[in-house]
Amino acid sequence: MLIPKHIFKIREVASTDPTCYQLNGVFLRRLEEKRCEAAATNGKILAVVQFEDHGEDFPASPTTNYGTWPDFSMILASKDTEAAEKAAPKLPMNPLLESVFLDETSKNGNGTVKLETTDLDTRQEMNVHPVAGIYPAYWTAFDPIKYGEPVVKLDIDMTIQALKVLKSQSQKNGHHYFTVQMTPNEGKFTRPLLLRPAKGFEKPGIDAKVYLMPVIGKTT
Repeated sequence: MLIPKHIFKIREVASTDPTCYQLNGVFLRRLEEKRCEAAATNGKILAVVQFEDHGEDFPASPTTNYGTWPDFSMILASKDTEAAEKAAPKLPMNPLLESVFLDETSKNGNGTVKLETTDLDTRQEMNVHPVAGIYPAYWTAFDPIKYGEPVVKLDIDMTIQALKVLKSQSQKNGHHYFTVQMTPNEGKFTRPLLLRPAKGFEKPGIDAKVYLMPVIGKTT
């Protein structure tokens, strides 16, 4: 699995609560042979990014394998995603190398998996321990909830955090860095609130969504 390094920035909304250790990182799963998904949540903000997997084109080392598992999933600790993101080179002319390769076949007896980055001149390999536990099935949690006519109140700090993640998954269009469209559930502002880059502001091959839990209440 080849993960564009900017995707790891969604760890900004991962939980830091040690009692919720399954949420202390970025969840990765394979949707299709060439399509993958990353997610992070603290229970109030959920960031989900789908991306195309170009792992077979990555110049991996001879000891690294490109193999795909139909139901592959793994939780990488936030600290490991930060280290991997820093290890990936900055090469705008070669975006394929601005990525982290995860060897899905590398899990071994001591429970580690291999991450690899390269700029073609040098190569870095990391053997990391995935976070133990089962990630919550967030993809089943979006059935609309009826609240009548709710008033939407957004927590300022949570909104800023959600927008920072969305900005990391967007690109410039003209003079504007990115705009946000807010989509209510079934035309009503019910939980969760969907934020995503507006059309024309998406990174190529990236489908980024941030689900923000609003504060539901009456006006005073």
